Amino acid sequence: RHFDLVILDIVLPDGSGLDLLADLPLETGVIVFSAAEPDQKLGDRVQAMMTKTRASEIDVAKLVRTMLASSRDGTRPAARAKE
Repeated sequence: RHFDLVILDIVLPDGSGLDLLADLPLETGVIVFSAAEPDQKLGDRVQAMMTKTRASEIDVAKLVRTMLASSRDGTRPAARAKE
């Protein structure tokens, strides 16, 4: 399957969501949206990191729209969202 964008939670009942990063194609955009504080060392593999307690659903929706529009244009968003 091809996904344009994945919203990934770090804390899953059966392990770390970060373990799934290796299985995603490099062209798939990744937003880490989690209650746990994301590791700032995730590098270029994660385009955005948002903490559930600091970001609203509207913030997430805006970021998703921006990232999807950028992927359609063939560009990546220049700024990384960190909340």
